[in-house]
Amino acid sequence: MDSNLDYAIAITTFEKRFERYLKPLIYSIRKQKPVTPIWIAVNGENKQPFSEKYRKDLLRFCAKVDYVYLFMHEEFRSLSKLWNNLVISNSKNYTLLLNDDVVIHDRFFEKLDNVHYNRPQSLGTLSYTIRESQEDPDDIISAYDFSHFMINIEELMRLNWFDERYISIGREDLDFSMHYQKQFNKMIDCVQIEGIYNESPTQNRLQNTNLDSTSKYSQVNKDFFDLKYATTNFNIRNEKEHFEVEKVIDDYSQYPYEMFFRENKDRI
Repeated sequence: MDSNLDYAIAITTFEKRFERYLKPLIYSIRKQKPVTPIWIAVNGENKQPFSEKYRKDLLRFCAKVDYVYLFMHEEFRSLSKLWNNLVISNSKNYTLLLNDDVVIHDRFFEKLDNVHYNRPQSLGTLSYTIRESQEDPDDIISAYDFSHFMINIEELMRLNWFDERYISIGREDLDFSMHYQKQFNKMIDCVQIEGIYNESPTQNRLQNTNLDSTSKYSQVNKDFFDLKYATTNFNIRNEKEHFEVEKVIDDYSQYPYEMFFRENKDRI
């Protein structure tokens, strides 16, 4: 297999998911992928101190599992920030980004690798979301489910990263999908692979924050999305192939020298 296609596994998590979700997920990954690097981004709680007990318990746990790396945010930071940091921190060209509440069954990675290492290798095909095969193939919303997806760093850099002006959780994945279509003139691919699903736990990630009244996500992210795309008229459910993307707020330069580092790191 082409080593340039190798991937790291990256997980976003927080305190209340440690015992019930994160630990079983790590064990299920290691059962199938004993040496693949696992990166963990640990988020703080909004407007609450970071738990010392959680910090110590997490470090002790990770020290017992080979090839696990992590970084912690003392205070709450956005999902866009965590995703960008996870992609930058590992050395692979691809990163499998997972929610901590994802459930992985036996042979999932065997099926994933069979797909991943045999996909077309051209821009606009390198990143993809993943859904279970039994899900409705006509449900276009599934293509925008970023609870488990593969991201290629070259494509992400061309899209100017996940927009960290989404300072909480929600809409950053739809924003990325709109950028992707604008850049590559196609929706991000969605591949069907059995053996992985999102458990959708009751422990909400957004405690002590203002939520959008119509969803479990952040009001501040909804407000920014609505402002950024105020002139865009689209309906995801009905327009399966394309929608016109027009932005009121322009992008800004994010991590501008990451490409320079990656192109010159062999000279260090």
